[in-house]
Amino acid sequence: MQHAWYGAAALLESAALLVLAVLPAALLPQLGAPGMRAGDAGHLLGYLLYGFLLAGACSLQGRGAGRVLAIGAGMGLLTEVLQLAVPFRTFDLLDWGVDVAGTALGMGVFAGWANLRGGDGGGALAGRAT
Repeated sequence: MQHAWYGAAALLESAALLVLAVLPAALLPQLGAPGMRAGDAGHLLGYLLYGFLLAGACSLQGRGAGRVLAIGAGMGLLTEVLQLAVPFRTFDLLDWGVDVAGTALGMGVFAGWANLRGGDGGGALAGRAT
């Protein structure tokens, strides 16, 4: 059961992303960076962690990068759709794009980290597209 915590941690991060998506925006820190809209850095960091954890869970199951990106994109889209029903929150395609970019970055960070540790890293992720 080597590193089985990746899957459990990814599930916890899924729950955290869903909760953060329905909280009033006024309660959330608006992390920003030069050249980014308020909140984009929060999206990027949250989904970078999500992509890292998903990559760990999927690589251990021999699943590919396409699956990680599909799950991350699906979660990002789900959180944006949920915000349609939340007062003072809005559906934003740019947020979704940042979510997908964060997932991809997290996947890349996992592959690099795993390769540094002597694991297969991106090997299992690159093996199959789904």
